[in-house]
Amino acid sequence: MARAFAGAGSTSRWPCDPRVAAAALADFRGARRRLQLLGETPAGVPVYDDYAHHPTEVAAAIAAARTLEPARVVAGFQPHLYSRTKALTRAFGAALATADVAAILPVYPARERPENFPGVDGHLVAAATADASGGRQVAWTPSFDDARRFLATILRPGDLCLMMGAGNIDALARSLVA
Repeated sequence: MARAFAGAGSTSRWPCDPRVAAAALADFRGARRRLQLLGETPAGVPVYDDYAHHPTEVAAAIAAARTLEPARVVAGFQPHLYSRTKALTRAFGAALATADVAAILPVYPARERPENFPGVDGHLVAAATADASGGRQVAWTPSFDDARRFLATILRPGDLCLMMGAGNIDALARSLVA
């Protein structure tokens, strides 16, 4: 039998008074780095940041961005960890291929060293994305400067720019905002 929680002396089946909970949530502005609107590019393209760093999260973030009904979802992705990139390359490619345009950056290494994972880098994810994309545009952008230049050439009014990753890609996202 399910046990109902109640405050002292309360006969409610809720663990707290719903009015108290509603008041506490009134100022909640959402989780940071989860489809967080950072602003707009000089051309008026909204730039969103998301902490997505697993294929399931990447696919969910792109799907959520589509609910905002942009003309195109332009996704930038920074893989996180060489071990994860190696293990999930194809799954990342499939998830990123659901965007209209994808720009892939180098791996954010965090606690791993590239020499321990020879041949593993963001280019593998870019290739897997291109393989799964059905001809949609995929770019390997080996630096933030390359990604910034690429995005500046392709972003147009009506697009939504979604930057994803657990590393420092949010700095790139912020640099796109006017």
